[in-house]
Amino acid sequence: MTAMRSADLEWSVLNRINLEEIDTLVIIVVDARNEISPEFDTSPKAPGVGSVISTIATTPLDNYSFDTVELLREVLRTRADAQRQQPELHQVGLYPIYVGFDQLQDESERTRFLGMETSFTLPADQVDDLRRVGGVLLESSSCFQALLAGSGDAVSGCGY
Repeated sequence: MTAMRSADLEWSVLNRINLEEIDTLVIIVVDARNEISPEFDTSPKAPGVGSVISTIATTPLDNYSFDTVELLREVLRTRADAQRQQPELHQVGLYPIYVGFDQLQDESERTRFLGMETSFTLPADQVDDLRRVGGVLLESSSCFQALLAGSGDAVSGCGY
């Protein structure tokens, strides 16, 4: 986000666009959040300290992830609008690609992946499944398909 919004940094994407060093910009956002309901929601007993700390730690993270994706969408919409309104701007092919488990069409598969624990270590079969479903979601993305086809105005066709 900083590289997209700031002109102050040496590695600023915005600077590189303005210097016409970038003709195509592909941003892939992978949303690996889960939707595991805390067990204390279904229990009449008060939650333990561990459950409370876990909920306190993950709820802001989920909100931050959502807000960051929305902010990125707004930044890209703004650039796409500016390009349409000002043809003298360097025209950049913008491909914002979102990949998230919430896009899975099969309800049982969506529930399964959204119900996976987030951890630095996962069983090998889960890793294989995550890699597989990530590829399926990427391939099914209209923005990714627009990139493969070389469509120059992907932002408006991707819901941005």
